[in-house]
Amino acid sequence: YINDSFLYKPQNFLLKITDYLRQNPKGEYVIDGINGVSEDSENPKQAVADLLKKFQRAHEKHFGKKKLLLIIDGLDEIPISEKSIFDFIPEHDTITVPVTQTEARQIENIFHHKEETAFHQENQKVRNALPSRKTMKGFNQNRGRK
Repeated sequence: YINDSFLYKPQNFLLKITDYLRQNPKGEYVIDGINGVSEDSENPKQAVADLLKKFQRAHEKHFGKKKLLLIIDGLDEIPISEKSIFDFIPEHDTITVPVTQTEARQIENIFHHKEETAFHQENQKVRNALPSRKTMKGFNQNRGRK
C-alpha cells in the first residue's frame, strides 16, 4: 500500500519495490546483484520494466516461479506532483499493470464475508465432530455406564 507518509515519492517507491522483490515469501533476503532504478533515469518506465524482467528471471531461478505479480495498492490516492511514481509504472507489451479502485467499505465487506464463512465452516466442523446424545447414550450403555 503506497499511500503512506513516504512511499508515494518516486525514490522511496523504487527502493521499496526493489527491497520487496529481493525477498522470499518468508521475508528473507535471497536475491542480490540486481541494481535498483534511479529516480533520475532517462526512460523511467523502461528502466522499471527492465528491473521487473530481471527480478522475474531471478524469482524463476530461486523460487521456480515463471510469473511475477506485483500489486501496487493506493495509486488512486497518491498526490500528483511534478515527478510522481506514475512516471515509473511501465507501459510495455509484456508487462500488464492492472489498476483498480475499490472503496474501503467494499474491501471490508469482502473480508468480513470471508471471515463469516470461515467461522461458519469451523463451527460446522465442530458440530459434525460432536457426538449426539443418542450416540453417547448407546456408547455409555455398551461400556456399562448410564
